[in-house]
Amino acid sequence: MRNAALVGLVGSLAYPVLAQETPVDEESVEKIKVTGSRIKRTELSTPAPIVSVSAEEIKRFGTPDLGSILAELPAIAAGSTLIGNNNSNANAGLSSPDLRSLGENRTLTLVNGKRHVAGSPFSNAVDTGSIPAAMIERIEVITGGASAIYGSDAVSGVINVILRDDYEGLEFRFDGTTDLEGVGNRTNNFSALYGHTTDDGKGNITFFAEKNNINQVMEPDLQQAAAWGTIVNPLDTGENDGIADRLRVPFVGSEMINQFGVINPFGGGPRITFMPDGSPMDQVSRLENNSFAFGSFDQRYDSVFFGEDYVNYIPDQETVTLASTFRYDITDNIRFYGDVKHVDKKIEQ
Repeated sequence: MRNAALVGLVGSLAYPVLAQETPVDEESVEKIKVTGSRIKRTELSTPAPIVSVSAEEIKRFGTPDLGSILAELPAIAAGSTLIGNNNSNANAGLSSPDLRSLGENRTLTLVNGKRHVAGSPFSNAVDTGSIPAAMIERIEVITGGASAIYGSDAVSGVINVILRDDYEGLEFRFDGTTDLEGVGNRTNNFSALYGHTTDDGKGNITFFAEKNNINQVMEPDLQQAAAWGTIVNPLDTGENDGIADRLRVPFVGSEMINQFGVINPFGGGPRITFMPDGSPMDQVSRLENNSFAFGSFDQRYDSVFFGEDYVNYIPDQETVTLASTFRYDITDNIRFYGDVKHVDKKIEQ
């Protein structure tokens, strides 16, 4: 086998490939595609798909939550937004972009091309609620090929928030939103922006102050809320009968606990609870079982504990932001710049 390989190699070298001397008809060539090139090209100049969101588009959304605005893009999931984190005490009130649903820690969020401080401990996910929306010029989303440039924390892509660094003048802004269905989803935002540019145009300094509020919305306020849960299917006879083990039904709660107290919650006699004025009353009975303590009911009862009564769909949030940016072009290639920001956020979860 080794000798045959050597003979084949010698044979291939003995017959060199000659260039084609027949002239090519230029009119018959429709397209020339280059499949390989020796031209040196750096990673930063490699083309990458970019989705851009302008400041005008951000204003039209009418919400101070930048993460919820970015979640409207098809490439960004809503699992780590203000609403997506409503079941997490650790990340309550945080709104971080999540490209391709790979996790907010795999999405690199930059401000003016530079890394930003994380929004929670032991994480590199950036809270976009700490970025002043009034100072944003545009947002660029790179959805592919970013890890080769920025590293492994940009596996799913990069979101670059570009702030205005040439603002001149004084701007006051006040806006508010409310829903039309009586849910109670209301926001209001007040901000002031001042910027000054030097006469030679090389330097600029900007001051920004903002206060915004997002009103709390509880889950029972939603039209589709009905304390949905699962119950044991009474028709189920075993694992191999082809019948579903559990069914999803509304009004799943517990008659064993409530804010007024329950006598004989575990049985052994009639269950008795109390009305708000303290008078006793017979406790209602469940229809089907979810577990030992929970079951389904035909409607919502004040004497029955429903977990969603204590869950906020949107947490109450108050944010105060003070920020300043400055830059000065010493030469065409040297720039002195800096930014200072203080964010105070209060969240009720």
